[in-house]
Amino acid sequence: MRTKFLIVISSIFITACSSSPKLVNYNSVEKLDRQELINGINDCKDNDLKPYVSYTVVRLQNSSKILVPVDVFCQPIRK
Repeated sequence: MRTKFLIVISSIFITACSSSPKLVNYNSVEKLDRQELINGINDCKDNDLKPYVSYTVVRLQNSSKILVPVDVFCQPIRK
C-alpha cells in the first residue's frame, strides 16, 4: 500500500514539473523551444556579442496574454 502511494505521489510531481502551458489557436510564427533559445543565447555570448530575444504576444483561451520567444539576434556590445 505504501509503495503504491509513493509511486502515485512521485508521478504527480514529475508530471507537474514537466508540464508547460498549451497555446490554443496559435497559427503565427513558430515559437522557439527552451533548448533552442538557450543555444542561441550561448552562441551569441561565445562570439562576444549581446543576445537580443524577440518575442510575440499570444492570447490564451482565458483571455490572458503571454510572451512567446520567436527569434534570437546577436548585437555588438558597445564599450
